[in-house]
Amino acid sequence: MRHAHEDPELLALVRRYVTPERRYMKLGGSLLRMRSPEYDRFVRRLSEDAGVITAKEIATLLEGGWRERRTEPLRVR
Repeated sequence: MRHAHEDPELLALVRRYVTPERRYMKLGGSLLRMRSPEYDRFVRRLSEDAGVITAKEIATLLEGGWRERRTEPLRVR
């Protein structure tokens, strides 16, 4: 398992896709409790990232810890 604090590539991806606004924490039950406009903003940003993340970046995130793996299923396509 790779660790973000030891791996600059993983750290950059974590900062880009995992930790903004504590995204990894919102993908559980708190997403269901969100109301507009917070919900709309969160889903829009998640969707935007899903459109730009690459397969290689997803694979790298899967090599990280639980936060990275929890956030990884961004790509719906």
